[in-house]
Amino acid sequence: MSYIDATPKDLMKGVNYPTGWYTVRIDTVSEKTPAKSGESNNIHVEGTIVKNSDTGDLKYAGYPTPPNWLFNDSPKAVGFALGFLRAFGIDPAEGRNTLKQVEGKTVDVMIVDNEYNGRISSKVDHSYRPAR
Repeated sequence: MSYIDATPKDLMKGVNYPTGWYTVRIDTVSEKTPAKSGESNNIHVEGTIVKNSDTGDLKYAGYPTPPNWLFNDSPKAVGFALGFLRAFGIDPAEGRNTLKQVEGKTVDVMIVDNEYNGRISSKVDHSYRPAR
């Protein structure tokens, strides 16, 4: 018989969150991996929702952030990562900056609806602010 093993965290993946600000704990920041284009690299971020930042609602506490939350080291996209660091009170310096230093810290993240091929899902909108 064909079957799959699903963990409690697996069951929380793919949930569509109402659009809003969420306080998120950063669990992992990956090392660079080549982007599909081969011309740049991606850095993937995984986090866990702590609460709805504006209302304090704990309905989604413990749920993972939407998948495909990443930063790209392309010169056209570096501003997203710099804004992310600033939300933690980190003043980026000219030259090399590491995102790994935010693991274990919290930040407020805007999560919005995203339509892809007629399917609605949630995504991180790259709007950040210090955790409230």
